[in-house]
Amino acid sequence: MLLIIGASGFIGNKLFSYLKNKGLDVKGTYHSKTLGSAEKDGAYLDLGNPDFSNILDLKNLTHIFFCAGVTNIDECKINRNSSYKINVTNTIKLFENFSHTHVVLVYLSTDMVYSDTEKEFTEADTLAPSTEYGRQKLEVEQYIEAQFRNYIILRLTKVYGVGKGDQTLFTTWLDSFMRHETIFSADDIFISPIYVMDVVLALDCLITRKHYGIFNLGGHETATRYEFSQRLAKYFMYNLSLIEKKSIKDFQFIEPRPLYSRLSSSKTIQATGIELTSIEDCFKSMKENYNKKCQRQQ
Repeated sequence: MLLIIGASGFIGNKLFSYLKNKGLDVKGTYHSKTLGSAEKDGAYLDLGNPDFSNILDLKNLTHIFFCAGVTNIDECKINRNSSYKINVTNTIKLFENFSHTHVVLVYLSTDMVYSDTEKEFTEADTLAPSTEYGRQKLEVEQYIEAQFRNYIILRLTKVYGVGKGDQTLFTTWLDSFMRHETIFSADDIFISPIYVMDVVLALDCLITRKHYGIFNLGGHETATRYEFSQRLAKYFMYNLSLIEKKSIKDFQFIEPRPLYSRLSSSKTIQATGIELTSIEDCFKSMKENYNKKCQRQQ
């Protein structure tokens, strides 16, 4: 049996559906959102005040995928105590129940465990998080490395989807364009976003091929947020005047954002054999998904 902690979240739900469609025995936890028609395969879990009894009662558990937690960077800083309790204290309490078992732990981490340096980080590079969120993720990584024999830590750049209303990078911009609203896009922050289904496929291949350890996964295309928003507007034929160029300094963030977000995916690609989806192909999928949703609403 496979268990997904955070199966109602964006990445967790995609992984949950993918593994269920493969015919695997999968259970998932949910918190603020439900699992819909798959509710019978889920259990409620509040990491702020957790009751792990439903999880500990599961039989024949082989893998735990951890896709939950507080991921908003400013929230981790503003509400440091509560976010630390969820992201570190109670997460480790859950893991302690399985640290001396044969369960394989799969933990989704972040590129924010690295420093804010203009380079493409590998798994071997020095870790120096500049945000509270990055420090919390790193602390859990270090616990896993020390306590688990078989584990996968997958560090990710910004993850996006192609479904209307999924509130990820490109769909949020497109929704604004469709409402003829101006978006503000920074031209001095570089990102290499990764498509959510590439993340799901990588996870599936890593567990299937029994590759354990630390892996990086980021998109193979790097550009500023401003450049990516322009590409999206041009593809969907929206006026570029809907995009207002800004500096990252113009945004009122509590925690300074790293200016560079690039990960080397070479190790992960070699281990899994996956081919990363291009931004252009994702734009095509977005167009199909948006057209289908519009047709259903007519």
